[in-house]
Amino acid sequence: MKFSIFQNSISALIPKLVNVQKLKELLIIVLKLITTTWLKSHFRASSLIIKKTSKSLSTATHLHHHSTMSNPIDPNVDPYGYMGMVRNPDGSITRIFEISTTTPACSNPSDSSPVLTKDIPVNESNKTWVRIFLPRKVFDSDQVEKLPVIVYYHGGGLVLLSAATTVFHEFCCKAAIEIPAVIVSMEYRLAPEHRLPAAYEDCMEALQWFKTTSDEWLTKYADFSKCYLMGCSAGGNIAYHTGLRAVGCVDDLNPVKIKGLILQQPFFGGKERTSSELRLINDKVIPPCATDIMWELALPVGVDRDHGYCNPMVGMKSEVLEQIKEQGWKILITGSEGDPMIDRQIELAKDEKRLRDGALVVTENGAIPALPTKQAVQQIIAEAAA
Repeated sequence: MKFSIFQNSISALIPKLVNVQKLKELLIIVLKLITTTWLKSHFRASSLIIKKTSKSLSTATHLHHHSTMSNPIDPNVDPYGYMGMVRNPDGSITRIFEISTTTPACSNPSDSSPVLTKDIPVNESNKTWVRIFLPRKVFDSDQVEKLPVIVYYHGGGLVLLSAATTVFHEFCCKAAIEIPAVIVSMEYRLAPEHRLPAAYEDCMEALQWFKTTSDEWLTKYADFSKCYLMGCSAGGNIAYHTGLRAVGCVDDLNPVKIKGLILQQPFFGGKERTSSELRLINDKVIPPCATDIMWELALPVGVDRDHGYCNPMVGMKSEVLEQIKEQGWKILITGSEGDPMIDRQIELAKDEKRLRDGALVVTENGAIPALPTKQAVQQIIAEAAA
């Protein structure tokens, strides 16, 4: 498949079977996801869509650490302060304030929420856990229905935020209903207290944990033969690298069968600045100087930003690519034109040797800020199941 780039034409994304009215309905659903003041101040305006095939439709969003309206600190002057951190002389950090609200889980069936949620520990020593999102209509139904599983990894530059962060909690609630699916959001260890590959190891451990868990929500309602790894920003990086690890031990993960990766504006980097990073060098939301610090805190001591954890274009083994091809995984990537990292995301998608089956890249100038639409995720699930 050849790569195609269409500018200013969302109609190029619409399958022939989807009419304009249906598209409008989907966009209305997306708009409802971002109507709160907090979301409006945290998500970037323009978007770019990177899709596996032209039958998927997605818009992308980028979570920013906090609004410049509520935080007057210039990230180009004091990036640590902007992110709510102070760097200590010994190289550790102190998180001086919470940069986002959190939402507790609620598993009470008498609650009116359309999604039930609960937290379950995975590794108590490492303080890792998962938050399960189960659509109420499935829970209340007399007929047991097993749903696909989406394992979700939150963003935060590998050093901030949580699976309980409100914006991620709300997104997972919406996704559980709209797709529908059982969403399992992972609480992994953060850097610099736990540098990479700690987060990758936590997420692999959780995949193994799925095999032995006795939790009724998972054993009764989750179809682990249809499992997808999904993440936002740093979570997209984690989904990518967890996938690379998982593809080498698919038999060991049985009955968990990964069918695809869904990467929301994945967090990558490199030593040499890209054109988009240079163009947005003074970005007031998440400039390259801020992401440099995140990588400095997250990468193993003594390595640079061309390490494979940061730069996916280096260090990839051909046998891993062959394994991904053999497994037939579907890959959906979303990105934003206003993100300094967009060139890296496009480079990953356009590397035909990596994705092995091509990709369609579509930019939409001035598009609404949004999470991937339910149609995009439904499409990748349908294609993987075919």
